[in-house]
Amino acid sequence: MPTHMHFLPRFYPRNLTQAWNQINLCEEIRFAFITYSQVYGKTLMEYQKGWARDVLELEENSPPVNILKQLAQILKDQLCYHRPMFVSQPDLAREREQHVFVYLSREKMQKVLREQSITFGMEAVVATTIQPYRCDLSVKALLHAHNLAWPLRRMVKSDLECFIAIFASTLFVHLLEAKLTNLYGREAPCAFFVRLGTENRRYDVIACGLTKFDESDCVVPPPAAAQPDLNLRLSVQSEEDVMKPEIVYPKNEA
Repeated sequence: MPTHMHFLPRFYPRNLTQAWNQINLCEEIRFAFITYSQVYGKTLMEYQKGWARDVLELEENSPPVNILKQLAQILKDQLCYHRPMFVSQPDLAREREQHVFVYLSREKMQKVLREQSITFGMEAVVATTIQPYRCDLSVKALLHAHNLAWPLRRMVKSDLECFIAIFASTLFVHLLEAKLTNLYGREAPCAFFVRLGTENRRYDVIACGLTKFDESDCVVPPPAAAQPDLNLRLSVQSEEDVMKPEIVYPKNEA
């Protein structure tokens, strides 16, 4: 058995349940993604290469070992969001990183953190680019969008209480593009992805916490000057299809 398998480092998700406002939550999530990509990801890749090297040097050619060797050929060059295991389709990193969020109840979030797995039996995992700090989006709008994207499982209000932030693996399939209307009547573009149910396996969670969505259904007029702690504007990178937050600050009037 390859010795590197026993020393794979674990990434501990950033617990953001105490984030006090949307800007704080936004910055903490951004920092967590950067930490994984630029620090942990490099360390993990070195472990994968070591594990793959040991596996490929095995002289045994039994069916289980051959499966491991096939996996080793992949993992020596491509990051995987779970430790090596006997699977035909591992959760590999995309060529271009895709930040997504999975919304779920507090009970399910605790289960994810406890079991280090984002799957619940054979239930599909629905993820979106809608960020959890969007307090200008209503719970009602989010529920409608989720149920439109994946009508096979109806989400309810409690399913939007918490979030986990992850990188979408190659097993996440693009579902649709949508535009939500925020509380000020402006459109907020977003995308949805789905990962079909598989056997339970570990999956690196980047961050977790409570959402900031608005629970009212009221449409309010846009403020004369955008407040930095209330409004976020999304800009879409057409090349990467990654949505990034852009803080809008009020202009100083003479």
